Amino acid sequence: MLRKHARVAEYIENLAPAMSDHVNAEYPWAHAPGGAIAPRDHPFEEVSATEMVQFRHFVAELLKIQEGSL
Repeated sequence: MLRKHARVAEYIENLAPAMSDHVNAEYPWAHAPGGAIAPRDHPFEEVSATEMVQFRHFVAELLKIQEGSL
């Protein structure tokens, strides 16, 4: 399961502002066509909606496991 979701996890990690050579999901981009674009308007097509739903479910299951171990 970890290998299956590794690409999506890495993609999400690379959205952090510290990763300056990747798309920054927190701030508008000034060099976009037409001036600026807000991250909410970017399609983020690198990961499909299906992959994101599956990843979200995977993380939710991991959190349930963690909660049970406390």
